[in-house]
Amino acid sequence: MDKINIFLVDYFNQVNGGLTTYFDNLKQSLSEDERINLNLILVKSSPSVNEIKEITDNRVKKYIFPYDIALTPSEINHDLQLIDFLENLLKPLANIIFHFNWINHAPFAYQLKKKINCSTILTNHCLPWRDLITNNYLLFRNINKKCLEKEKTNYIHKYLIREKIAYESVDYIICVTTYAKNLLERQFMIAKERIFVIYNGLPLKDKNKKSKIKLRDFYGFSPDEKIILFAGAVIERKGILDLVKAFESALEKNRNIRLIIAGKGDYISFLKTLERNWSKITLVGHLSKEVLNDFYFMADIGVVPSFVEQCSYSAIEMMHSNLPLIVTDTDGLAEIVSDDCALKIPLLLRKNKAELDLNKFSEYLLKLLNDTEFAEAMSGRAKAYAHKQFTIGNMTSKTTIVYDKILDLKNTNEVIQISSQSPLVSIILPCFNAEKFIDECIQSILFQTYPFFELILIDDGSTDRTKSIINMYSDVRIKVIENKFNIGLVKSLNKGVKLAKGKYIARMDADDVMHKDRLEKQVSFFESSSGRSIDVIGSHHYVIDHEGKIISLKQYPLSHDEIEFVSLFQNPFSHPSVMFRSEVIKTRLYSGKYVQAEDYSLWFDLIKERRLANIPEFLTYYRVHKDNVSSTYANVQRQSVAKLLSNELDFLNIKFDISDLTQLLAISSGNGALYYNNETKLSALDSLIDKIFLAKQTEKTYSKKFLLNMKVYIRENLCNIYQ
Repeated sequence: MDKINIFLVDYFNQVNGGLTTYFDNLKQSLSEDERINLNLILVKSSPSVNEIKEITDNRVKKYIFPYDIALTPSEINHDLQLIDFLENLLKPLANIIFHFNWINHAPFAYQLKKKINCSTILTNHCLPWRDLITNNYLLFRNINKKCLEKEKTNYIHKYLIREKIAYESVDYIICVTTYAKNLLERQFMIAKERIFVIYNGLPLKDKNKKSKIKLRDFYGFSPDEKIILFAGAVIERKGILDLVKAFESALEKNRNIRLIIAGKGDYISFLKTLERNWSKITLVGHLSKEVLNDFYFMADIGVVPSFVEQCSYSAIEMMHSNLPLIVTDTDGLAEIVSDDCALKIPLLLRKNKAELDLNKFSEYLLKLLNDTEFAEAMSGRAKAYAHKQFTIGNMTSKTTIVYDKILDLKNTNEVIQISSQSPLVSIILPCFNAEKFIDECIQSILFQTYPFFELILIDDGSTDRTKSIINMYSDVRIKVIENKFNIGLVKSLNKGVKLAKGKYIARMDADDVMHKDRLEKQVSFFESSSGRSIDVIGSHHYVIDHEGKIISLKQYPLSHDEIEFVSLFQNPFSHPSVMFRSEVIKTRLYSGKYVQAEDYSLWFDLIKERRLANIPEFLTYYRVHKDNVSSTYANVQRQSVAKLLSNELDFLNIKFDISDLTQLLAISSGNGALYYNNETKLSALDSLIDKIFLAKQTEKTYSKKFLLNMKVYIRENLCNIYQ
């Protein structure tokens, strides 16, 4: 079998307990696999040196890059510098996989794949939003409430957009717990086929031949004291403050105990919380692995009291070390430590803060201190379990299986099978002076997994290189229409619609990009039993910048009723993502009545006579750049939208004033978060929604639950207001 070229991406000199342990162990094991050519890309070495260093260490090649990657758009030149280097380096290679160790580096993968034929994967060690449990507890509760819902979400919480972008930038994700995998599926709308679960692992330890008494003497601890060991970051979300409280409570019943805290962190804040028992707590700071193993060996109890945690290396190391264990019953930590291998402290989510059940914590400390037979039996089970589940051998073998699987998937023909009954899709693509982006747009269409389409390209009198770029393509599915002079978007669209032969007609803009599954998913929806009553279908979209980097996303109402209600507050469709049943748009066509708002006005017309819907997936990449039509003609568009909304309010017999219209324009233009900056305006928003709700009740009956859901949608998704 051909060799696999693995590129592990990490920081040059990063000291972070769990992630560094994972990287070092995986690197060592992969370097011993004859099937793998292992390469390391180590970033952020020294910005003062503007060159990439190449070092070969045994069979492992290292590429040391001076800058960090996947930072702000203004620093994208660093990303492009590294990508150009890699493009030249990898030209003769196949079976290439880039494996990212840090979630903040994942967006680099999206740019990388544009230049290099490779697969990308991220090991997701944590769920960053969970850290809000101590940073912003009210926001944590809001997101956590939605996360506890069993149904898969249709909308991404605004705070989670950055995290979502990271996950969507790579092809696949390795989660270190099933808990994390389930959250990614439900909360981030990640397809389960893209996620694998592989637990962290450690090398099996040789039996420690050192004397426990001599070790304690060497490190300055009494042989008679019972030692409770914490190893990890000294920060609030690791439960360090609650640990001290539980320890002090246990001290009242057993004075012959000591708490050792090993790890980096905010010691100043920690020390401020200590009022007594200083002599019973020892702070040792960051320890080397060898020294930490000595501490595991000479301790009597290990504690991992984290508020949030996934596949904790501290817990795994303690289990490997035969150390009786107390952990928090939370997140992935509760998953990897089975109930018979540790005592588990309940995490209490109070109204204003999270805290551990201190009574239980103190009780468990005393239980393990006093009942040595119970403690030894439990630690023995934990060690046996860890030796079975959490070994470097298991972790590496499962990782290489994932590598093989994703390469097999990449090398498999992804185009779906079609038959003579497969419906034709006509894609209408008008373009005017689109030389910067038209090539990428056409490429994204030609590589659709659904190949049964015609692409009607309408060159609306371009004066740049657009025509010559289009003429480079010889695909028989492409039909080029040339306007002798510029006639504008509406007339060009209608010309394309009239020429279309497909059962379905899809819209596309020349500066945007299609997700490879867009046509397949929209056709499948139309052809399904649930889609047969729908006449127009759209989707959510990603937002990309000039360079094609994903910078945000936009979400839309889903059902016809939601679209109808929300249409006064938001253009309810992403125009480049829309697909029509052919007869629907052929009998209606676009109108030039509302300049730069031809799509918005079309939706209002179709809502009254057809059934519309959006798929809760992100099927297009909408590009934002300085030459956007919406940017160039923003004032014209705003005036058209104001006129359009005024006419719709009149049509609904809704009495409105300038304040109502101002609110609708603020929300529809994406400025709701800025506008609603006080309670008076928020109250006015509720009143406006109620007014529109009552007016629409004359046409059809909406439930109170529907009204509540619409208020939540408008507040959260359009105005970024969370309660």
